[in-house]
Amino acid sequence: MTKRGLPDWLPLLALAANGIALVAVAYWIFRARTVFLAANPDWGPVTVSRAISDPSVGPPFAIWISLAGALLTFGVFFNAAFYFWTARRLPAPRRALLVTWLVLPPAIIALQAVSGVGMYFLSSYRFPDYNAEHMMGSYLFFVAQALVVFGGTVLSQVLLRDRSSLDWLVAQGALREGWVRWRRNFGLICIAMTVGYVFLFKAKNLDLDPMNEEIYLAYTSVEPALIVSFLIFLGLFQPDLLALRHRQPRS
Repeated sequence: MTKRGLPDWLPLLALAANGIALVAVAYWIFRARTVFLAANPDWGPVTVSRAISDPSVGPPFAIWISLAGALLTFGVFFNAAFYFWTARRLPAPRRALLVTWLVLPPAIIALQAVSGVGMYFLSSYRFPDYNAEHMMGSYLFFVAQALVVFGGTVLSQVLLRDRSSLDWLVAQGALREGWVRWRRNFGLICIAMTVGYVFLFKAKNLDLDPMNEEIYLAYTSVEPALIVSFLIFLGLFQPDLLALRHRQPRS
């Protein structure tokens, strides 16, 4: 049992949930594109949305992506709750850290749940029969997941600016400074990629001849890369679950 009476296996269960979800999403977005292009070699660059319209890809994709959405919500809940719980036990946090760590974790949990709903809709309602429902799911997923990344980046940044709280948490064995910096830095990369993706999403609908093909190729390439970057960012928080299991900060 952990110091607060939390069963030892519960953070490990959350860790496993995140791990299964991250692997499943990464595998299926690339498998969907590979299978679709093998069956349609003349198609050219293809989005994940178009790839899962293939009847041989769509149904299993929907099962695994919907499951991954639920598992990520469960796993991210424990990651975010750790920050909320820790904020209330810091000995002398700066106001910015205290407010951020109390406000953002509940918002991140809610946003991850919205992302999970989006994952269900975009995978279960596919082209060409459910265009509107699919696009709604895509918007829910990308917007909510981007905001989760933004929130996680802010959590890391405010801690790096509060030296005394960071040193205290490191001394407690609750966090490692290197991981906090990795999360802040990679979060900034994810945010920059998101901005680029939005630009390409808009540009692909414009007539920018002779660059139309290059823009669409860039768009279809950035899409899976952005999704994977979201997954990697969440993966960088997994050491916190082990800290939650072994060394929760003492009050």
